[in-house]
Amino acid sequence: MEGKTFNLFNASILILILCISFAFATVTITTPTSPSTLTKSSNSTIFTVNSSISSNFSYPSTATITDGDGNTITLSLSNTTSITSTKTATFEVNTTAISSGFNLEKNTKAVTITVANASNSTDTNTTNITLTFDNQNYCSLGNQGGNLTFGKVKLDNTEGFGDSDDEWYPLDKIEVDIRVDNDGNDDIDDIIVEWGVYSTKKDKWVIDNEENNFNLNDGKKETITVDFQVDPDDLNTDMGDDYVLYVKAYSDDIGENVECISNSDDITITLENDFVILDDISISDVALCGSEMQITADVWNIGEDDQEDVYVTIYNKELGIDQDVTLGDIDSLENERLSTSVEIPTDAQEKFHTIKFWVYDEDNEVYENNNNDDSEFNVPFKVEGGCASDSESGTPSALVTASLESGGNAGELLVIKATITNSGTDLATYIINPTDYDLWASSATIDETAFSLGSGQSKQVTVTLDVNDDASGENSFNIEVLSGTELIKTQPVAVTLEGKSGFSTITGRITSKSPLVWGTGLINVILIIIIIVVAIKVAKK
Repeated sequence: MEGKTFNLFNASILILILCISFAFATVTITTPTSPSTLTKSSNSTIFTVNSSISSNFSYPSTATITDGDGNTITLSLSNTTSITSTKTATFEVNTTAISSGFNLEKNTKAVTITVANASNSTDTNTTNITLTFDNQNYCSLGNQGGNLTFGKVKLDNTEGFGDSDDEWYPLDKIEVDIRVDNDGNDDIDDIIVEWGVYSTKKDKWVIDNEENNFNLNDGKKETITVDFQVDPDDLNTDMGDDYVLYVKAYSDDIGENVECISNSDDITITLENDFVILDDISISDVALCGSEMQITADVWNIGEDDQEDVYVTIYNKELGIDQDVTLGDIDSLENERLSTSVEIPTDAQEKFHTIKFWVYDEDNEVYENNNNDDSEFNVPFKVEGGCASDSESGTPSALVTASLESGGNAGELLVIKATITNSGTDLATYIINPTDYDLWASSATIDETAFSLGSGQSKQVTVTLDVNDDASGENSFNIEVLSGTELIKTQPVAVTLEGKSGFSTITGRITSKSPLVWGTGLINVILIIIIIVVAIKVAKK
């Protein structure tokens, strides 16, 4: 009897627990299927939501995805099954509107689905369904037509710190060969090639460009090459490393929605934590011995972190160049300008030299990236100019002759041709400088001020003087010839200035008179003889 009572008691307790459990049952949600990625060409997807008990489902009728430029895509949600008092509901998503400028690479949108207990409306639960849109095609409506194809899209990282053609650093120089083929049977006119680099993290264009249009006959192909530099001004530190290079070709004649082809390549643009480099280094191609050579460059912080106490070392052991230039603090993706000069020795060897640059951090260490590349730069240049070490076998010397080219009247331009001849035995670089004309001319210019000549070679230059309005009579100026910093020749040139109806002569220590002057004098003599002959004949009559 006691056993029966105990079993009955246990059964009662179990029933009570079950009742209490039923009374406090709550709705739970699972999502056994996920929606597929939406694209412009595949703009519909289906997903299901499961409830633990019979439930009512509620959901938004629309959802919107917005890209970095404010362009939008509108999505509509609808149920495909009855969702009242059921444990499972199926939803369909469709793209209903796409902005014309929408170029979103990748984005997501969370849609909230609410489930309420069919027996207890206060018993609710929610779940978020992630809808993903991926712009897998650069063409506005996806690839169209099929007559245009890309025969080749080839990337080439031509200069910079990137280890491969699809791994770039800021300031790397990139070249892209794009070959477009017409595989159709008809000519296609007004083909436009557009290309750009897209940040997948920030959903925005880093570069967006367009090339001039061209025509393609059937069966023909056209290759265009685009060159660009990865500009740090277009980047920021929160863009991440992942980018996509997009290319598309379409006919502007028949429309992008009729004929369009696209292509893409994944790109990595690396921002190191600490990396400062040089760009746009400018030095003279030829430097004269004994002169100062100007140097300019942009010092760029292409790393994520701001840098302090940056300096650049300029070095060439053979020329005795060892100079530090302090730049100070440089913020991330900003630059400072380097401007300095170095002295070229008077006894430097006349040949090609290389000047080296290193960029140092605050710890006096050369900047280095994760590929173990130092921030080091080598720039070649040539030294010329009759340097002392190369002129021991013969001292630079020159001969100068001059002749009148045109002009000579007061208030007009006087143009003189001067011929410089290397009378030495070695190659020499000459600098030509007109001087001592100030009393009768306001200015003097020369068409070529510096050049090199081998032994016995000559060079003709043009000297133009702006003669004062009140100038007249005998005047002179000098043509100075320098080799390096040494004055090796001063050639005086005398000029006789007469009225506009007269004529001018030019003489120098080495020159003869102008052929024009001799010709004018000869004509005058002939005219005088003719006048005398005529006069004699008249007298005889």
